Amino acid sequence: FIVCVSLGLQHMHAQRVIHRDIKLENVLLDSQGYARITDLGLAKVVLGKTYTVCGSADYLAPETLKQVGHNRAVDWWAVGILCFCMMSGRMPFDADDVMQIYKNIVKGFRKETFPASFSPDLTDFIRGLCRKKPQERTPMLPGGVSNLAKHAWLAGGNTGEGRGQA
Repeated sequence: FIVCVSLGLQHMHAQRVIHRDIKLENVLLDSQGYARITDLGLAKVVLGKTYTVCGSADYLAPETLKQVGHNRAVDWWAVGILCFCMMSGRMPFDADDVMQIYKNIVKGFRKETFPASFSPDLTDFIRGLCRKKPQERTPMLPGGVSNLAKHAWLAGGNTGEGRGQA
C-alpha cells in the first residue's frame, strides 16, 4: 500500500505536481488491491514553493502551518502520517480542537507519540518521512523515493509489486 502511494507520488512529482491532500480518504484500493491516489482538488503544479495553506488538518506539514512556503515534501510528510494512522488506528497529533492539532504538529513527534507495538524500524520509517526540515525527509534526500524501498521496514516486502500499477 505505502509502496503504491509512494510510486504514485513519485510520478506526480516528476510532473512537478504536488497533491497537498494525501490522507486515508484520498487513497482507494482498486479491484486488484492496488492503491490509487484520488481527489486532485488541491493538487498544483509547483516549480519552487507555494504558500497556500490547504489540506486536511491532521496531515498538514509544519512548513504549511508556519506559512514559510512548501513543496513536494508536504506529500511525504502526509505519507508518514498515513502510515502512522494505518499501523496504530489513530492520528499522531490528535486533540480536541484543530488549533491544538496544529500546535502538536509544529512541536513534532515525541518518543511517547509512538505506540509500544511499533517496531524500531517502523518508528524510524515514519520519523524519516516526518522530519521537521522538509529537505531531510527520506524521499527528499539523494536517492529520492528509492530510499524508502531500501528502508529496513519495507525491505522484507516485495517493493516492486506495485511498480506497474502506480
